[in-house]
Amino acid sequence: MKLRVIFFFVLFFSVNLFAELSVVSPFSVITQPDSNSIKNSGTINGVYLSSGTLAYLSEFSYSYSDLRYKESTTNLEQNDFYFSYSRYFFNHSYKIALHTIATSDTNLQNGSTFIIGYSRWNYFGTTKLTYGIDFYHSFYTNGLDLNEEKKAISLNQLTGYISYFKPFKSISNVLSLKVNYENALTYNKNYFSFSLKNIVYYKKVSLELGYFGGKMQTGVMDGGATVYNSKDMLHKKIQAKVSYSIIPSLKINTAYSSTLLDEYLSKKSLNNAAITFGIVYIK
Repeated sequence: MKLRVIFFFVLFFSVNLFAELSVVSPFSVITQPDSNSIKNSGTINGVYLSSGTLAYLSEFSYSYSDLRYKESTTNLEQNDFYFSYSRYFFNHSYKIALHTIATSDTNLQNGSTFIIGYSRWNYFGTTKLTYGIDFYHSFYTNGLDLNEEKKAISLNQLTGYISYFKPFKSISNVLSLKVNYENALTYNKNYFSFSLKNIVYYKKVSLELGYFGGKMQTGVMDGGATVYNSKDMLHKKIQAKVSYSIIPSLKINTAYSSTLLDEYLSKKSLNNAAITFGIVYIK
């Protein structure tokens, strides 16, 4: 565990010796599971770091999850590490990334997600259109499949996306759409899902509204920063986030999300909630 922490920190700082812009963002999440869930309340605490220039961007995040079960004295503890490196050119970029998980969960156990991506953009006056595609390969070394047989779990996911940025007189708006195709090799299943997000910026305040729909099982969101390493089936997620700039280099934000899913272990359809608090420092 300590070696993994050292590896990711060395990797992050070694590519940021000449960075021109850096971001540090600690965050905390309070989970509120459905009353019919086998889980009780829990917390997720972590930090996000990014650094770069006009030519590159590197990102690192770490989170520690402590989730409690109702009928067990043993908590589910999990450590997530994420590192990505993006190289920027005149009108396109490339990304490689890695997300690793060390968990006490016996259903999927430890795993890694490997990520490659391509993005391109075009300007039409002050309007910017961005589109691209990401490929994810997730591998869990010693999990249980849908028949409860112990084996390595392997999944592929392809995500295409498009976003539209439009500034107005006093506000600006970003509308984005992502479409996911998940090929769950070990499960012998295929799933489709999508997410729609809109962000409005007005002076020191921004408001973000997001919606996820479709089916996703052991999938990936947020460009690889979020990996759902469980066999719960996601159906719908609604999120609202508000950010406020105290000064140009310091922001605070809070978010609320509601997730509709089929919990694999309890075989019940649940509606879970989560509240997130965060701080963003830009240097």
